[in-house]
Amino acid sequence: MEDPWARFSGEVRGAWSGSALAGLSATATSYILQGAVETHMPVGPLPSPSVTPHQDTVFLLVVSGLVRTFRRNDTRQVTTRYAGRCDFVGIPSVLRHGSSAHGEILADAHILRMVPSRLREAVRHDPAAAWVVMQEVARLHDAAVDMACDNVFLSVRQRVARHLLDLAVREPGGLTVYASHQDIADAVGSVREVVSRVLRELREEALVTRTGDRLVLTRPAGLTSNHR
Repeated sequence: MEDPWARFSGEVRGAWSGSALAGLSATATSYILQGAVETHMPVGPLPSPSVTPHQDTVFLLVVSGLVRTFRRNDTRQVTTRYAGRCDFVGIPSVLRHGSSAHGEILADAHILRMVPSRLREAVRHDPAAAWVVMQEVARLHDAAVDMACDNVFLSVRQRVARHLLDLAVREPGGLTVYASHQDIADAVGSVREVVSRVLRELREEALVTRTGDRLVLTRPAGLTSNHR
């Protein structure tokens, strides 16, 4: 059998090995990887499935970087998930042939973009593959319920703290978040004015500092206590 990893970098193989689909058989893995494309994508919206042949929805593995999925109406957004290294984006959408969720890349991403129909066919014809995918769907469901509960039960301050912790990347200057006040408001389902007030309070308490276009989490433990 041809090595399905021969076309991809070691980083892709490492991310797959740490992912929810690592337990698939070699045959199922090889089938799903056919037609996959390894690429790098800058910060910005996830491209529409229509721009890639054989795509009816987004189905990708995050090798590095950070992806946010969200729902929106005419005036507001609410985050449904953050996906980082070793996370798949789009598995539930693949199984139901589409989704009303939107996505964006929050930190330059190295991704493996796959053909959705190949996952569907693998699940239809391989019970062991179906079980692995079903476990991941169950995990994503629980995570979505937890996030929905946070958006209902937590205060805006707590939601902002959670969002900052989720987005933070480690840089020489400390844990850093690249996001505007409006970005954060969209993510937590609030408005810019309210988020600006919360961030001002966090700065006054020396929990965060702003340097140019970035926020540095000066006391992450304090934000953790705010998130509870």
